[in-house]
Amino acid sequence: LVFLFLSFDTFSQNVKKALKLYEKGDSVKVREVLKKMDEKDDNNPGKDFIYSILYLNNFNDRSLLDSSFLYIKESRKNFSSIDDKVSLELKELNINLSRIDSVEDVIDSLEYLFVKEENTIASFIKYMEDHTDSKYLINAQKNWHTLEFSVVRAINTWQAYKKYMDTFPRSLEYPVAKKLYERLI
Repeated sequence: LVFLFLSFDTFSQNVKKALKLYEKGDSVKVREVLKKMDEKDDNNPGKDFIYSILYLNNFNDRSLLDSSFLYIKESRKNFSSIDDKVSLELKELNINLSRIDSVEDVIDSLEYLFVKEENTIASFIKYMEDHTDSKYLINAQKNWHTLEFSVVRAINTWQAYKKYMDTFPRSLEYPVAKKLYERLI
């Protein structure tokens, strides 16, 4: 019992230490503390939250942004299974679901900017799969449909328009696709 208490106390001190080092801007030492926490294989949402904001510092690097997103999702998942003591400690550090949501919103916004700039069918589809609760989901879907329609328009056959109408019956381009389909038939 004493061993569990000491290891838990050490872990919570590591979360506090990592957050303080992050706030000081010492990312090298933050990584060292987080690595030690990883070796203990604890599923504390505080650790995942710190990883997420650490990777978010380099938001221009898409792979690091993806890592940040994975960690914030893990933080949210682990948050629901913490005990009262961890909950109090996280509250003391101002790591809560509201703050997790805020970080997730920032990541979502940045990711959507990357996807819009990339402007490919595959990137919009992947974005919609990964960010199912995004406020940009409808816009991503519209952009995806528009790109699909531009491909169909380049093909310009009645078969292509028919397939588009069958696949995207609620798209904004549906009326135009129907008109072009009927004209070719």
